[in-house]
Amino acid sequence: MPAPRTFQILGFATLLLVASFLDERLAWGALALDALVAVAFLVDFRRAARTPLEAARRWPPLLVQEAPAEVAVSAGTSARRRVTLALREGLHPGLAERPLRREVAIQGPGEVRWTTYTLIPRRRGEHPAAPLTARVLGPWKLAWAQRDLLPAEAARVYPQVRWEGRVGQLLALAQRRRMGQIPQRMHGVGTEPYALREYLPGDPISKIHWKATARHGRPVTREDTWERSARLVILLDCARTMASMDGRRSKLDYGLA
Repeated sequence: MPAPRTFQILGFATLLLVASFLDERLAWGALALDALVAVAFLVDFRRAARTPLEAARRWPPLLVQEAPAEVAVSAGTSARRRVTLALREGLHPGLAERPLRREVAIQGPGEVRWTTYTLIPRRRGEHPAAPLTARVLGPWKLAWAQRDLLPAEAARVYPQVRWEGRVGQLLALAQRRRMGQIPQRMHGVGTEPYALREYLPGDPISKIHWKATARHGRPVTREDTWERSARLVILLDCARTMASMDGRRSKLDYGLA
């Protein structure tokens, strides 16, 4: 595609055509300039298309829904000139709201230019990332040549489990409880056996351990505590109604958190 310098030269040729009403020789000069620009554009386009390039993309180790992550892209060339690139990341709407663009200038051969951008995944799941596309500016700055530097790949986004509001309060409460920092008194009676002791007046009859009583020949009471090693099975509703959105998150996202 034409670069801004091409349009500037063509604009100058248009001025010559306008001025040809005063001198007919200016029209021939404008036509010659147009032909020269067309030939130079083709030559510059071919040189830009043949520019050797190599690139790499480095994803973060973990992508979490609505959590900022840094993605790094590197580009290098063996050409013995300054190379200007316009990079475009075509990302799925679940990864970014719009495609990301960066302009990179590589000064010479052997130099590897890194550019980073912040990615905030919008939805959980596996989303495709389009090929990394680059537009290379020709040495005369008359034409851009476009090509794909990296193939398409998939990125997996995990659900967010640390949110603000009511969900965040419940998660913080569960974290403190797991660490033994119980913020409130527990009410009720536990059911997990803790120890056996001698029966004392006032102990409920339902707490008597009859097998131990028969083995020792005297009443033995069972002490219970709160369940801490129980196996929990959570049933999560994944029906279609859970796909309804509340802001930028679905009901299923809240359920996973």
